[in-house]
Amino acid sequence: MRPNRNLRGYFFAPVLLLILCGSAFAALDQAYVQTIDQNGNSVISKDMDLSLYADLLPPGSFQRMSDICAAGFRVPCSVDPAKRTVHMEDKFSVKDGYYSFKADYGLPSIRYVVTVNSLPIDRFGYDLDSLLSAANASGGASPGTMRPLELNADNTKVAAALADIGTNISYTIVMPDYIEQAPEGSVEGKQAVFDVVTLMRREGPVTVSSSELNFPYLLIAIAAIVVAGLALSFMGSNKERKGEERPVPRKRRA
Repeated sequence: MRPNRNLRGYFFAPVLLLILCGSAFAALDQAYVQTIDQNGNSVISKDMDLSLYADLLPPGSFQRMSDICAAGFRVPCSVDPAKRTVHMEDKFSVKDGYYSFKADYGLPSIRYVVTVNSLPIDRFGYDLDSLLSAANASGGASPGTMRPLELNADNTKVAAALADIGTNISYTIVMPDYIEQAPEGSVEGKQAVFDVVTLMRREGPVTVSSSELNFPYLLIAIAAIVVAGLALSFMGSNKERKGEERPVPRKRRA
């Protein structure tokens, strides 16, 4: 594939490139998957198709990147030299500031709510740039030189540019259990899929909620009911026993 004429017009827009991949080469097809556990910690993966600009990389770059990932890069990654795709993973928590997480423990269920305020294109941009640099393909960026994609900001112009060049970016949120609400998302079971370009056309975070049965609380409640039932039964049997043990009054002789 070759860059089309529309893409050439946007190729040197730094904000656009940052969203595309955070490095010197644009990836039109991207997929983020954020898997959240019950404690609010996440593993976010990113898949990128870099075939569009493969000719701009030195020969053998994809194979070298593949070898580096297989040997153990600083973050989990894999590269398919034939398809020219890159898969990377990174760990996140609420302390990183990209999202917030809340768990409400009640009966009969626990409700989890995650609110995504920004997408970690900066972290993955730096990770990819480091991989390219290690493979002598490009790179050299340092942490802090890239910024996350803020969903609360006005991204309408960049969204229009991404749509114009046919960019396909999805963001999937996988919750601890089945999803109750995910406005603007396509829900299936525990996951909700969002179109990033669509999200950028409006301002505001993404909120997803799910719930699961609170088994520890349920067990405690059931145990309390059983204990209370046994206590009432014991008290009732004691009363009956005391009633049976009372002596029968003797009749007085005339």
